[in-house]
Amino acid sequence: MTRTMKDILGLAGEFKAKREWVRALKIYRLVLEAVPQDYETRLNIGDALMAMGEEELARKVWHETFRYDMRMGQPVQAIVAAKRLMAQDRVHEALLKELAAFYHAESEHVGRTSRLAPVDLEVPVRDDVDTDYAIEPGALARQSAELVLSIGQQASFPQKVPPLPILSDLPPDLFCELLATVDLRRLDPGVAFLKEGENAETFYMLARGKVRIFKSDPMGRRVELAQLGEGSILGEMALLTASPRTASVETIEDSDLLEFSKADLTRISEESILVEAALDRFTRERLVSNLLATNPLFAPFDRKQRYELLSRFTVHEVVPSTLLVKQGSRGQGLFIILYGEVDVTKLDGDEEVLLATLKAGDVFGEISLIKDQPTTATVKSVRHSTMLFLPREYFTSLVTAIPELREYFDNLSEQRLTQTAKALEEAQYLESVDIVFDDERIMI
Repeated sequence: MTRTMKDILGLAGEFKAKREWVRALKIYRLVLEAVPQDYETRLNIGDALMAMGEEELARKVWHETFRYDMRMGQPVQAIVAAKRLMAQDRVHEALLKELAAFYHAESEHVGRTSRLAPVDLEVPVRDDVDTDYAIEPGALARQSAELVLSIGQQASFPQKVPPLPILSDLPPDLFCELLATVDLRRLDPGVAFLKEGENAETFYMLARGKVRIFKSDPMGRRVELAQLGEGSILGEMALLTASPRTASVETIEDSDLLEFSKADLTRISEESILVEAALDRFTRERLVSNLLATNPLFAPFDRKQRYELLSRFTVHEVVPSTLLVKQGSRGQGLFIILYGEVDVTKLDGDEEVLLATLKAGDVFGEISLIKDQPTTATVKSVRHSTMLFLPREYFTSLVTAIPELREYFDNLSEQRLTQTAKALEEAQYLESVDIVFDDERIMI
């Protein structure tokens, strides 16, 4: 049977669990020789050295891992290494200043560039891995640390690195202040750290490992939605939109997560308009990214075309109770809710009937455009909301040119007209129902 690098690391994990640190370290050194850019193995070497009592060597390995990942464009992993060091010695808070200087808003190192792809651990390796060869533990420790240091000295680092979400929009002092509040969580496999329905108080950046996103169906069965790996941001939508979490997240394997607290973000943003602006930009970017990935309107297009189409929309901030569409008026264009909620109502005689409450990602205004008729309902914002608006003329040319979009909006319009008819029918029925309770007649 052919083994992969992942299989070999699994064997090292078994030794680690048994606290057979020398045997684990032999494997970590072997893996690092084959895959020198693997962040996790360098950290594991530091862990093994610390457990073996080689504290100074462990600190040197974590310090080198921090520098390597910082310069290689892996800042989340660099933060994990820095937090490891800070847990041993608060003097290492200076590393946060170094990271801030490298990644802050005006840094010459930060620019538009792609992120490094995750290390491929599925590569085959030889099957005869020897962990029983004789070596004095101190010599093994020194050789392993020297290997980590030599990799950093020989590496070719990129000229530009991608920015760090939120933090790279800040000057160095605020960067450090916010980063100092971030906690490192090291979780075993099978730990659910975000739970469906709970209020959002934190969000996470996944530095190492893999997680699964799942939710419960109406029958209470667990339905897996996705699996995500290192570099992913988790739980931010519920936090940023002040909504309960709509899904749960649990670890699949050993994972390192950076935990951002809502309370700390709020406190620091209240002290500085720069932090508030950075959070606002981060929110917009995440909302737009989610919209482009999930809304059927953008499905027929590739990534570049999606952003070109998005540029045709204008952005509007609206306060609660803003009238966006008035029943019976000429449709002005298509709306997409980027953030917030709206109520869709219709007059039935003198009665106003609530047809639906639409939320982030939903569209409205399409019926009058598709059918070229007056609007069929009134739409008002329920709370502060952000809307994307596409003018009527561009919408018309778009659905004319792309049959898939025409079909999507035709189907959506018919579904909503059917739902409207059903809602009105139910409202009329309820108005006619008499309920007798304690000899008093109540009209519902």
